[in-house]
This record gives sequence, structure tokens and C-alpha cells, in this order.
Amino acid sequence: MCATYDDIVGILVEELGQSREELSPETTFRELGIDSLALLELSVIVEERTGILLEGVTHGSSIAEAAAALGDALAPAAARSGDRPLSTADDRAPLKAGNQALSAAGESGR
Repeated sequence: MCATYDDIVGILVEELGQSREELSPETTFRELGIDSLALLELSVIVEERTGILLEGVTHGSSIAEAAAALGDALAPAAARSGDRPLSTADDRAPLKAGNQALSAAGESGR
């Protein structure tokens, strides 16, 4: 699992009193008995530690889904701060038709 998963698990264990043995990537917050106040607390702690607002995470979300949401939110922030290489395998994926046209228009103006 990635660091963001470990971060979420760490918060659940250290701050919200969950048992590490009960946690797996597929475990939902509902299954853990996390109420709306505890889910809000998780979001606040994540924001305090990362500066990122954890959005789209609900009682039905799994720990892995929360970690993915955090990872997705952190990726643009890391790119802006220079923590991530400018070119990754995902960046080299084929452009969609609209983006190809924009890219071609930009190159012809050089």
C-alpha cells in the first residue's frame, strides 16, 4: 500500500482509537462504526497534516478510497511544489482528440 493509506490508518489508530487489526484497505468507515463527527475529525486531521481538504469521503467509503482521494489531491500540490518529476508514465499517455488539437495549435504558434 502507498504512504497515503498508511497515513489514513495511522490517524485511525493513533487519533481515533481504532484497532490496527480491524483495518484493511476494503474496510469502510461504516464498518468501523465511524460516525459523522469522527469522519469530520479525520478530515480535519488530514487537512492539518497535509494542507489538503479530504473531499468525497463518506461513511460508505473504504480506507483505500479515502487514501486514493488523498493521493489524488496531493499529486497536484506535489507537482506545484516540485516534489514530483515533471514527466511520469501517466503524463506520457496519449492525448485525447481535444487536447491533441490544443497541443498542435500551441506548437504551430512557436
